[in-house]
Amino acid sequence: NTQLLATRTSIFDVKERQEREERIESNKEALVSLTASNEIINAQNVWAQLNTDLGEDEVDYIEGEGADLMTAMYASVAEERAKAEDYSAALSFVNAGLEINSFDGTLEELQPLYQTEVYINELLNSFSTVNTLDADVRNKVREIEDYSPTRFTSFSRDAEKLLLDRINEL
Repeated sequence: NTQLLATRTSIFDVKERQEREERIESNKEALVSLTASNEIINAQNVWAQLNTDLGEDEVDYIEGEGADLMTAMYASVAEERAKAEDYSAALSFVNAGLEINSFDGTLEELQPLYQTEVYINELLNSFSTVNTLDADVRNKVREIEDYSPTRFTSFSRDAEKLLLDRINEL
């Protein structure tokens, strides 16, 4: 009776382990496909499941191939959003990718570029509506100048025009 119970448990354990391994392989294949087609929500779900299933067993995949697939997808989607001049969304995707791999070279390059554009848009919008400027504005202007001297030049011209228009309105 004890031996029968042990045999059943052993069979159950083997079956469970086999199903887990099949699910992991299936999810790895799905992640390749989903990240290649920029299906963010589905890729995130599969990524979360892989992280749960693999845990400490396959750190190499989580920190290597899997992370590379996810960060490449986030970079691709961020670049698409930037082409559409939706820099806020682009920056969100870059930051999501950096949460997976904070040392991804592509994302590290894109982050200051998109942050600069977000700041420029925020500042130009605020210059056309606010009556006072705070220290945060100075910090953002300084970061724009540091991140992208070329964009700072055109931003300065646009900001100057907006501020002059605003002064003339008052």
